[in-house]
Amino acid sequence: PVLLSGDPGVGKVEMAAAIHRYSEHWMCPFILVDCTVASLPELIQWLNKSAQFMRGGATVCFENLDASDRKSQRQLSTLLQSMDPENWRFIATARSGIQQMVGDGKFDEQLYRFFSQLSLYIPNLNQSRHNLEKIVNLYIIEANSRLGRQVIGVDEEGHKLIWEHTWHYNYDELQQAIYQMVLIAQGPFITAREVRTTVSARESVPGENGLPLEGTLEEIELKIIRRVLEEEKGNLSRTSERLNVGRSTLWRKLKG
Repeated sequence: PVLLSGDPGVGKVEMAAAIHRYSEHWMCPFILVDCTVASLPELIQWLNKSAQFMRGGATVCFENLDASDRKSQRQLSTLLQSMDPENWRFIATARSGIQQMVGDGKFDEQLYRFFSQLSLYIPNLNQSRHNLEKIVNLYIIEANSRLGRQVIGVDEEGHKLIWEHTWHYNYDELQQAIYQMVLIAQGPFITAREVRTTVSARESVPGENGLPLEGTLEEIELKIIRRVLEEEKGNLSRTSERLNVGRSTLWRKLKG
């Protein structure tokens, strides 16, 4: 079992997929389960049945495992320890504070011990600033390939702006921004103008982008949740992660 922890946007699921891809289980299915959406009791029933007919096993990745409830966590722990470790590989992703959650009694210790036999922390973008230039160049190469552009790099002033900007959603946000910069670049280099244009377009300030601030605090909060949900195309999981709010809490607020 492998536990991947880190902040939102650092690529935990991508890392899980890479672990599967480069392992001896690479020909077996890779099953991704988002615990902010999936029902763990139903999943447990499915795993019980699957163990009987999927003789070759699979790699199951539990995304956002820390979002599941305590009762389901204990049931899942009991089931996983009973399954054949030769055929089944289990990976979990969680926020960087999961160890503290265990200490506070908010996450099942038995399940944590099961997954943390191999625990990997993925640093956020702020902790990897020394690699920022290399990361930006890699994203430019990828963007050129996908968008059919020929951007060479970022000029000095533009790189300074990228360095100084706070990327709240880490690599995911930076990659999306670089793709946009490559798309609008007027010359061989991304300039400060294109960096500013992209950053400005991506920042959504309540009250300045068509989001009225009239009403109570709860009403304004609901407007923000609906705006983010719309931007995430109705995906509750991504909305929950972006707002740093549990899916159940998010659902309760939307239901009123």
